[in-house]
Amino acid sequence: MVVATSVGEEGLDVASTDLVIFYEPVPSEIRTIQRRGRTGRNRPGRVVILMAKGTRDEAYYYSSLRKEKTMKERLVSLQRRESEPEKEEEEGGQSTLLDFDSMH
Repeated sequence: MVVATSVGEEGLDVASTDLVIFYEPVPSEIRTIQRRGRTGRNRPGRVVILMAKGTRDEAYYYSSLRKEKTMKERLVSLQRRESEPEKEEEEGGQSTLLDFDSMH
């Protein structure tokens, strides 16, 4: 068993980890994804997030879920545009992620 601070959720790589317990949710979708990434690398894993009902824990949890869903929807939309670049070019906009990168 390993007990770690937030450094563990971003910096440690324990390949055999199949259970991660978090003592609070976070409102950031990026941190939520990183946290989940600590488990299930070699076999199915499980993440448990402890929350107190009726507190900001619930708001943080649902906020990160909503943000993650929005992020996934945007990625799918960009992937669709990648597969249909001629349509986007006709509209005069950015057609691919590579076009965005070359603009900056």
